[in-house]
Amino acid sequence: MAPTLIQIPTLNDAPRDFSRLFEIWSETNGYFADIRFDLSRCDFLRPNAIAFLGGLARLIESRMGSVTFDWTTLRRSWVKTTLQQNGFAYAFGDTTAPWDGSSIPYREDQMRNVTGIMDYLTKNGEHFENRELAFEGTVVHITLHCDENLYRFRDEAE
Repeated sequence: MAPTLIQIPTLNDAPRDFSRLFEIWSETNGYFADIRFDLSRCDFLRPNAIAFLGGLARLIESRMGSVTFDWTTLRRSWVKTTLQQNGFAYAFGDTTAPWDGSSIPYREDQMRNVTGIMDYLTKNGEHFENRELAFEGTVVHITLHCDENLYRFRDEAE
């Protein structure tokens, strides 16, 4: 059976972008799903979208599915360069190793690692403007500027 094709559009941090992320989640929210992400309509990905897509891909894999990001479909070379530089592309099958630069590094934690997260935030602090950190038990909450739109969207939907 052919994988389900999911188009990834340009994703910023407006309410409609969060709505699209939730739609993508709904389209892939099953067990044993084989998903191929097509990036031909993607001209930009905000870091919140990158983190969401990475988490979604790992969720699909944890449900015994498979995920392919079709890097050949990217039309904007600088989007691919950003995803390679921050390590996202490498984490999902691209052969180019990440390097230090101006993009926020992509990070995955398989286990709880509060010290590692804090080191990451400290090292990359210039990338996290307008941030607030709060600890509740073992969960670290990072409130970025884009969260304001998410809450506004959630309130409008209720």
